[in-house]
Amino acid sequence: MFFPRVLPEGMFPDGLTYAAIARNMAAGQGGFWSPYFSSSFWLSFEGNQYEFFGHPTLAMGILSLFFKVFGDHWFIEKGYAILIWVITVGLIVRLWRTEAIDKGLWWLPVFLWYVMPTVLWSYPQFMLDNTMTVFSLLASLTILRGMEWSMVDTRQAFGYFVVAGLFLHLAFLSKGPVGLFPLAMPLGFWLVYRDKMTGAKALGQIMAVGATCFGTLALWYFYEPARLFWSKYFEIQLVSSISSNSQSIHYDWYDYFYIPIRLVMECAPFLGVLLILFVFAKAKSSRFTFQKAANRRAAFYLWVGLSGSLPMMISHKTSAFYLVPCLPFFALSLAAWLEPSFVAWSEKHVLTSAKMQKVRAGLLILALGVVVYSLLQIGTIGREKDIIRGMTILSKEKNGIRDGEKIAVCDATMNDFNYHAYFQRYHRWELAKVSDTTARYFIHTEGSCRITELDSAAQRFIKKNIAGLEKLQFYEIK
Repeated sequence: MFFPRVLPEGMFPDGLTYAAIARNMAAGQGGFWSPYFSSSFWLSFEGNQYEFFGHPTLAMGILSLFFKVFGDHWFIEKGYAILIWVITVGLIVRLWRTEAIDKGLWWLPVFLWYVMPTVLWSYPQFMLDNTMTVFSLLASLTILRGMEWSMVDTRQAFGYFVVAGLFLHLAFLSKGPVGLFPLAMPLGFWLVYRDKMTGAKALGQIMAVGATCFGTLALWYFYEPARLFWSKYFEIQLVSSISSNSQSIHYDWYDYFYIPIRLVMECAPFLGVLLILFVFAKAKSSRFTFQKAANRRAAFYLWVGLSGSLPMMISHKTSAFYLVPCLPFFALSLAAWLEPSFVAWSEKHVLTSAKMQKVRAGLLILALGVVVYSLLQIGTIGREKDIIRGMTILSKEKNGIRDGEKIAVCDATMNDFNYHAYFQRYHRWELAKVSDTTARYFIHTEGSCRITELDSAAQRFIKKNIAGLEKLQFYEIK
């Protein structure tokens, strides 16, 4: 469930890193085209110690506005995650109602999308893919409107395609070229609806959207900070991900099939739903109902989903959450295919007023249960409990570590992404090697340091016993 997962404290380190960069933007450290994480660390494979060129920064820039308005609190990125989730649900509903036979079945694609494992995991985090999904869905909705208008008023349709191109521009600024897959929608529409669309018209629509998107993106070339950022981004992220140099990734031939295999795993809940429906239909001596219009709509949405996922197979950097922007279309596809069966069943089994009251009462009780359970999660810690508790104790100690300090650690901790992400996001603490003479504190966990590192630290630091500090050993400068 979304809310019970988003309300506890704690987050995936990637999301915390992006949130820390956004917070630093709001505080004047770094900028939109020069995102800053820490003066002592960034991922070594990027070859730059101070600035982050791993991803475009629109999502972080938007979040920085939240920090400016609401201040620096750990729940700011959580609130942003909730907002993105609500907007995404709204856009899925809007896409469904654009073409659906039964607009009241809007809950079906939302449910099918919601039960996907990666959706359940990704949306409670501040992942850049979630923000990009919003702009990709907006572009898709606008392209659909443009294709509808192209059959009536070409000038009006062109306006929609221009706006769609601007939305794709924003999707690109959120996570890069993976957000551009809605460009393939006119082609898919032509393949599915040959009686409504010509190939020439589909090509013209793609060109109108693409020219707007790439034309406006090209304007950044004339702004030097943006030009520098994009050159670094293409070198560090795009080129290396395709050539397998990034993060020294070892890639075997079968790894190219990770994306399609992951898609099957994401759709596993679909198969469960279908199995239940099949058993139910057999028990009631019923059959699935199929309609050509619904099947064509399902094929179209399937095309869009595959357009956003299969091209990722060329990359040597793949992860399940990279699929987030295209997953709504797989949910819409299955929902469209199932829609006639649901409509036929509802017409055959009309619920009486008494049964409807029972259904509503059951749903209300379920909703109240989710709300109560979600509220009980407030104040709890969802992940990395030891790190969060240790930071809380060290920051509140009378002579503890003040925000913005540099802390010496052993190499094992220096290479632990969790410590960097949590320390920087919560207290702007920067980690440094034991040899760094500017560090005023030293911490380590049991077994994380070599004997030589502990001997080196003992020459400059003295251990300080703090009540309640279990996992971390704390030292301050002599």
